[in-house]
Amino acid sequence: VDIVDVVIIGGGVTGAAVAWKLASSGIRVAVLEAQRVGRGSTAASTALLMQEPDEDFGALRERYGAAITQRIWQRSRRARDDFIHTLKALRVSCDLVLRDSLYYTIDDHARLRRELTMRRDGGVGATWLDAAALEKVANIERGVAIRTSGNAQADPYKVCIGLLDAAERRGAAIFEHTRVTRIDTSPQRVIVHTAKGRIRAEQVVIATGY
Repeated sequence: VDIVDVVIIGGGVTGAAVAWKLASSGIRVAVLEAQRVGRGSTAASTALLMQEPDEDFGALRERYGAAITQRIWQRSRRARDDFIHTLKALRVSCDLVLRDSLYYTIDDHARLRRELTMRRDGGVGATWLDAAALEKVANIERGVAIRTSGNAQADPYKVCIGLLDAAERRGAAIFEHTRVTRIDTSPQRVIVHTAKGRIRAEQVVIATGY
């Protein structure tokens, strides 16, 4: 039985980022991947590093209120900035490029204008593109858009490998072709079973994507 502090199940970009963060803090980490690292939903991702949550500012404000929604967006922007900074600091070669984002509509101009107003009221920097400007920027006809700066794109597989390399340099153990068959838990420990053996840990992180 091998003993670590944390077992991470899943060797995609989420598992890799968690492994690096923990290992760089001196925590003993093992990453278990059933296939090959970075080859699952990570390799099939959009490759976009976005500050925008999946929900509109307006939809979030209706659900949580203005103050909490503003905090959600602030945290999202901070996460984007921290992640980009980490990739640069670790010198991860991943074709990282800063990009603007366009949130556009062809017909519901009024709703998008309200969304822009709410974003600005919440401290989110954004600009309005009318039909002529949108066609010039993106070759999209008849629509209007909100343009937001500060996003990025990167090769997700290279990001994953770079973070795992950084985690391994800090002592993390990476195991490919190691499928987890069972997890036993108790208040004192976690036992993770695989076909190749068992690992005992204090915590387990499930990072298996879709």
